[in-house]
Amino acid sequence: MLFEVPVNRSSSAQKPLKVVSRLASAIPGASRTTKMKANYDVASVKKPRMATPPPTHDNAAIDSWQDDSFDESVLPIATETARNATNLPTQSNPAIEAFEVEDNVPKDPEIPAHPLNEDLKSSLEFHDFRGSSKFTRLYWYDCCEDQAKNPGIVYIFGRVYAVPLRRYVSCCAIVKDVHKTCYLLIKDDSTYEEVVSEFTNITAKRYRIKNFHCEKATKKYAFGDFKVPYLADYVKVNYPAAQNIPLGIVGETFSAVFNVNQTPMERVILDLKLRGPCWLKLIDPVAPGAQLTWTKIELILTSPENLVVEENPATLNVPYFCTLSISLRTYPNPITNNNEIIAIAGMVNSTFNLDQCLKSSNKASGHFIIMTKPASGHRELKLPYDFQAMMKNYTKTRFELVESERDLLLAFMDKFIDYDPDMVVGHDLLNFDYETLVMRMKMIKVGVWSKLGRFKRTEQHL
Repeated sequence: MLFEVPVNRSSSAQKPLKVVSRLASAIPGASRTTKMKANYDVASVKKPRMATPPPTHDNAAIDSWQDDSFDESVLPIATETARNATNLPTQSNPAIEAFEVEDNVPKDPEIPAHPLNEDLKSSLEFHDFRGSSKFTRLYWYDCCEDQAKNPGIVYIFGRVYAVPLRRYVSCCAIVKDVHKTCYLLIKDDSTYEEVVSEFTNITAKRYRIKNFHCEKATKKYAFGDFKVPYLADYVKVNYPAAQNIPLGIVGETFSAVFNVNQTPMERVILDLKLRGPCWLKLIDPVAPGAQLTWTKIELILTSPENLVVEENPATLNVPYFCTLSISLRTYPNPITNNNEIIAIAGMVNSTFNLDQCLKSSNKASGHFIIMTKPASGHRELKLPYDFQAMMKNYTKTRFELVESERDLLLAFMDKFIDYDPDMVVGHDLLNFDYETLVMRMKMIKVGVWSKLGRFKRTEQHL
């Protein structure tokens, strides 16, 4: 998720502060992000108002399709606030030392690759669900999809409780087999059976639609096309996400088709009536053979029916999230004409609560500065002879001086991986900082650049 944040600043040259989830990596098309306004201030960081990404499609009539049981008062979903309607109690925020302290963020113990996926029963908290099934809880805050490469799969990111670590860690729930849904408007002189027959024998064969299912549905129309009745019967067609039905087709028994541009992610959000971060139940999850993401835990749901909203969220505490604010300093190399990174500063909050505002006295739980001298091309730039001795006595932050830009990037990524932030904050983060980090890592062969995002990537994605 991406938030544009107005900030009080003295220089008009500074860029807007941005809060970016780990999904919003520097790789084009790697995730779907949504810009939303929030009230932040440099002195007192307040809770962002998070909202579910609005559905995107080129047929506005799609937004109005809803079951009769759906409460119309909550529409449109895109205008709802971040949380479910229920107000959840939250954990008391422990006292955090002020900015002028050493870094005190808890570090993960040495963990082998995919440690928590090897035995789900001992790694996660499982509860009984309607007989023989088991479920664990995920507090979700972001999701994305890749329709081009993995149609019908939705990636949901959040936090789950890890029993071995006795705290909440990052998690990705991969929901598979999510189908598309479209609606065929039955003509006045036609019947449901005739529409199903025409779609099965003509339309489905023409557009190579296989493994579909039809059922009758009554829907309401909320826009200004007077040719479409306000309340009418439709034929609801469920079909695989990898197959496509063109927009605007008509037939002898149906006069219009709606919802053909709805994505699997949009369908999951609408079917579950998600209006922002909340608790979800993951029913009978399984471990993947190999992880696709950098999250601590990765789970697979074989059907969207295995994803259910928690019925009693008021009994659960909202887990803490980790935010990392970064700032880069670059200098142009006169020989290569490239912007080299000479310093990276960071501030981390490992107990960020989505439900509470932060006080200026406890907004950070750790901070660091990593610095290097410019490359050999900058002959006129040298550090003061007593610079290292002076910085040894500097206690307002954790300072580290390294020999080269490569060492700087490796040291920064070590900290980034340890913190495992859910959200990254910075000025002009996507347009400059992330792009500069990825390009410099590629230039000097630092192979861990994809850990800036949530998905495992290779250079072919650049």
